[in-house]
Amino acid sequence: MDFQLEEADFNEIFDNIENIEGSLLDFERQLESGQIDSTLIHVTFRYAHNLKSLLAMADKVHCSKVIHIVESNFDLIRNGQETINARLIEKCLTLIDLIKLSFDEGIEDVEELSALSEELKNVFEKDYPTQTGKLFGFNEFPIENHHKEQLTSQIQKNEFVYIVEKLISTESSEDFYDNMPIYEDIKSIGKLIVVYPKFDEIPKTIDLTIVKILFTSNKTEEELEYVIFDTFRRIEINQEEKIKYKDATDTYSYRFLILENNFTLRNKLINHFNPFGFSEIVINESELIFALENRFNLNLYYDFIFLGEDWVTKNLPQKIRFFEIENSLFFDESSKIISVIEELNSNLVFEQDADLFIHPPLKEESFVQISNLITFKNIFVI
Repeated sequence: MDFQLEEADFNEIFDNIENIEGSLLDFERQLESGQIDSTLIHVTFRYAHNLKSLLAMADKVHCSKVIHIVESNFDLIRNGQETINARLIEKCLTLIDLIKLSFDEGIEDVEELSALSEELKNVFEKDYPTQTGKLFGFNEFPIENHHKEQLTSQIQKNEFVYIVEKLISTESSEDFYDNMPIYEDIKSIGKLIVVYPKFDEIPKTIDLTIVKILFTSNKTEEELEYVIFDTFRRIEINQEEKIKYKDATDTYSYRFLILENNFTLRNKLINHFNPFGFSEIVINESELIFALENRFNLNLYYDFIFLGEDWVTKNLPQKIRFFEIENSLFFDESSKIISVIEELNSNLVFEQDADLFIHPPLKEESFVQISNLITFKNIFVI
């Protein structure tokens, strides 16, 4: 094949060769110190991926095949299946020298490249010294509690968990970082959980860095390829891991918001809700709205809201529903409202947008019906 490459094409090839060589030399130093930069692993993978295509364009077919093995090796490392070792870095640097030589002399050293490809395929054999590293899964993210709640909520909806890796310039502005189009792409097919690193934590010692975005979606990997054009991978979560991850979020499944002025009844409610989740207390309407706003600002919502009988005439269910509509919460994200209403005021049932109405005083059967609502999410009127 006789490719007629422009000068800009060659410049891009040589830039990528220089970048990957710089990364490999950084790894040499890091192996000596015992501190491996996980960001550099992702960046090196991307350099190898780019160089593979560029070399094929330049008719360096054998070099392209071998750099593809390097790409696969770093893919294993970034996914936590292997750990980096000195042998890998040594062989990669040898490959870079052979690639440079192929351009200087105009011909590839096929024999050397073939031998090197076999060595690169076996660099993770156990007799080679390795550098211990951490697995790349949720450990990549310093996930805060509200991120865990979001993630757990989506996992319980049987959504898949993905990490997308976007290569950006470390000179990017904060406005660019906060408004990258990929965020909207992700929101169109799922739930964006967290982005790492934060803008002020981006390393400035390198030209490029990887932004890692944790998100969930009900789309398969094949379907996502039509939406997400950056490197992404799915995190497999089996049932045991789901339980562990639930435990890591304080073992709470649901969030309850309780507006009840009767101290004794409030404690009964908290004790009843404890097996199902975590309860928060508010004492008036303004605190309730404030709690809803705070929760929404974290991209979360309350699963259940309990309104005591003192608030039945305040139209709080309608105000809650209006808040949900105003903030575009989907039906499955709307709160289930439990409202206490005097039997004499039962005509108010038709004015209140609640999911369960209970006549006071609350008895054992009342708590049974609350449990049924929580467990089966049915609508009861008692």
